[in-house]
Amino acid sequence: MRKIRVGVVGVGRGMSFAQGAGEAVGMQLVALCDQREDALARAAGAFAGAGRNVATYADYRRFLEHDLDAVVLANYFHQHAPLAIEALQAGKHVMSETAACFTLAEGAALVEAGVVRADARKPMAVRLGEIHDGVRGVIEEFRPDVMVVEQLFSTYSHPRTAILMGHARGVIFLAAAQAGVAVESYAPNRIKQAVTNSGHADKRQVQRAVQQAFHLAKPPQPPDVADALAIALCHWRTSGSVAARRKTPSGGRRGT
Repeated sequence: MRKIRVGVVGVGRGMSFAQGAGEAVGMQLVALCDQREDALARAAGAFAGAGRNVATYADYRRFLEHDLDAVVLANYFHQHAPLAIEALQAGKHVMSETAACFTLAEGAALVEAGVVRADARKPMAVRLGEIHDGVRGVIEEFRPDVMVVEQLFSTYSHPRTAILMGHARGVIFLAAAQAGVAVESYAPNRIKQAVTNSGHADKRQVQRAVQQAFHLAKPPQPPDVADALAIALCHWRTSGSVAARRKTPSGGRRGT
């Protein structure tokens, strides 16, 4: 079985991780990174004395170019988040010795928000195709790990609305399935509870809660955008983190 090729950032506290990366745990230490070149040289010398040749880098980006499977971050706490992002973008798995955020709120960031629209003047089949293509384009651009939708509900006074929503949900689910993206559903009251602490909040309350959560200058418009962000925020708060729900530890995939 191929060993996991590991690189460690920070040769202070990181030395314990580096020394533990051996055959007994299916790992192979291949590189060390630290801006303190003297400390880096001492660490490399210690491994060389034990018969283990390890590459050393003072430059983090060059370190990431090494043939690594995973990166262990054991440097200064406030540097973990940006370095983890760079490693993930380089296709490396990441282990941080501590949490990468000071607060839970720092773990959520708004990347993009908008509306996929279909031309109401066109036939139903064409409009559904436009919705499918729009959602597929969003998936291809942002490569989410999970798609989150509101559970379908209806009232006796508006059965046609429920039928139309069912058609739209079908092509949205299809786009997710074609891209291999998992889909989660939440009831409207649960979404409102997770975002506003009230399962019966109105649209304005939801908009204000979303504005506050993402530090926006004003409430998102149109209200549909706020609803979508509320659903995403509900999933993030419910699951703890999107990463915890991934089917595979693919470092390149990022968001909801």
